[in-house]
Amino acid sequence: MILELDIRTPKEDIANKIAGALKINTDYLYDGDYPYSIEDIMRLLFKMDDISNLKIYKIEVKPEGDVNYNKERYAIYFEGLSTAETLNELIALWMD
Repeated sequence: MILELDIRTPKEDIANKIAGALKINTDYLYDGDYPYSIEDIMRLLFKMDDISNLKIYKIEVKPEGDVNYNKERYAIYFEGLSTAETLNELIALWMD
């Protein structure tokens, strides 16, 4: 997870907004030991799907740097409900 690698860690105010929208504790965003397994990640995705309208799309990832291949992956898209719209806005703030 990007947060675990400290590549893109949101500022405290953004983390609080993301955690509030997801209805989770902010520790989940910073604790490198959570989620503990693939099963935990899937449970989190199912819970997120319960509170927002998740869409999953197959996408092509274009490589950055010296990587010389393209890969198909899946992306999660939040759509529709106000929670989903809020999550989109917060993730956009985080990535800026």
